[in-house]
Amino acid sequence: MPTIRDRGIAGELLLRQAERVKATRADHLAGQFAGFQVLVAHNFMSGADIVLKGVGTHMAKVGTTALGTMRSVEYAVQNLEEVAGTVEQRIAETRKRIFDLQVQTGQPFEYEKRLASLSRRQDEIEDALDLTKGQAAAQLDAPSVDDDETDAETTSGDSRIADEVLVENA
Repeated sequence: MPTIRDRGIAGELLLRQAERVKATRADHLAGQFAGFQVLVAHNFMSGADIVLKGVGTHMAKVGTTALGTMRSVEYAVQNLEEVAGTVEQRIAETRKRIFDLQVQTGQPFEYEKRLASLSRRQDEIEDALDLTKGQAAAQLDAPSVDDDETDAETTSGDSRIADEVLVENA
């Protein structure tokens, strides 16, 4: 590939490559710039993008003019220092968050005893409710002599459980 030093001509060639990529939907190697391979790649949203490949991959936009397109490529390369600084800052922040989270995971749960106590109480209440359900099913199956007496026992058992729950929540 010949070396092109004129920004206008280089931008015009990139615009032409972008039009071909839009039509064929196939990526095309356009050349090299500032140590990067320059590809014009298909983008289903905008039609074409300029991709700068080196150790990493960076994107530039295809502009409406040749000089605008070249300015986008130049900006992508010139902005690498700022991008690197931002990435380094995010890495430092992430490392700090990891450290803070590791410290938190090493600490005991401050409500552990209360949680265990309430879990035991919940199990007791569930057991009591299951007994009441079993008694009610057994009473429905068995012929009863005095329905009023059975209803009174069931009602008093249910109210005892409800009273216990209310006392616990108070």
